[in-house]
Amino acid sequence: MSNHIHLIWQVLPDKTAQQVQHSFMKYTAQQIKFDLVANHLVVLEKFRVNAKDRTYQFWERNPLGVELRSHDVFMQKLEYIHWNPVKAGLCSLPEEYYYSSAKFYWTGIDDYAIVGLMTNNLNLISCNVFCKIAGKQCLLVIRPTRAFQRGWINYYSLFNKEEAHGVFYYLNELIRKWIKNTYKIIGRKRLHKKYQLIQAENPLLFYHWKIGIKA
Repeated sequence: MSNHIHLIWQVLPDKTAQQVQHSFMKYTAQQIKFDLVANHLVVLEKFRVNAKDRTYQFWERNPLGVELRSHDVFMQKLEYIHWNPVKAGLCSLPEEYYYSSAKFYWTGIDDYAIVGLMTNNLNLISCNVFCKIAGKQCLLVIRPTRAFQRGWINYYSLFNKEEAHGVFYYLNELIRKWIKNTYKIIGRKRLHKKYQLIQAENPLLFYHWKIGIKA
């Protein structure tokens, strides 16, 4: 945004939220200062403050931080963050705002490679959440799949392929069982042929089919 940012982060077991926040603010403030000193001295003066411990102030001293204690709260905050630029009149759709992760969630394109840098912090809890989303939603919600679901699919398909593909292979097996029961098909070969026919006629029916996970 023009005067603030929204972030969702996961704290590692040996760290605290306060440590992460302090480290982030300190490092980014230094980088902003270095850039302004090198390229925008006039702008730098706008951040000058009358304080004993610093010459410039880039971030508010007490930024708002909210612990996301449940999946529902997490999704609500993520949706809020992605739609905030739209509500502010900066763009028409969340994925159009350049300084947002919404584009990655919508298209899988990671302009800043930030998502890739965060993969070392993934844990089993995140993976379980993804499985629940996939198992409960992607099989039931045909098109269009919601943006946050596409985001999880894109994320794990890129950086946790083994886990993600295992989930979707299982989903495809459930789809085959549904086809078998719905069309009263007897025999594995006939089932496979019907499954391939449905995929050929409806390649975008499920988002994981669209990105090539069809086996």
